[in-house]
Amino acid sequence: MGLLFEDLIRRFNEAANETAGDHFTPREVIRLMVDILFDPDDDILTKPGIIRKLLDPTCGTGGMLAEAQNYLREHHSTAKLWVFGQDFNPRAYAMAASDLLLKSSENSDICYGDSLINQN
Repeated sequence: MGLLFEDLIRRFNEAANETAGDHFTPREVIRLMVDILFDPDDDILTKPGIIRKLLDPTCGTGGMLAEAQNYLREHHSTAKLWVFGQDFNPRAYAMAASDLLLKSSENSDICYGDSLINQN
């Protein structure tokens, strides 16, 4: 769903003569970021039962969180990744939250809002 939403954003922004990159990060860039992010932890992640947490405070549609989960599934199937994110765009938040819900990520969460402004 996230890929579809990102493609729609790109198309609408191109039609309005805006740069789509202002609104989302391409998946190729996200994959590179995830590779760089997990590179130092490769040895740790091979230990059975290891759990890691990842926060994306501007998660958008949750692309980085999803790619990080995919990376661990492909490279370290015994490791567990709990992902957390937030976004203030209601549509992006809904996409990220529904993607996480579909994956049944019990110990993960996506929040709506801006923690820099909404101080509860």
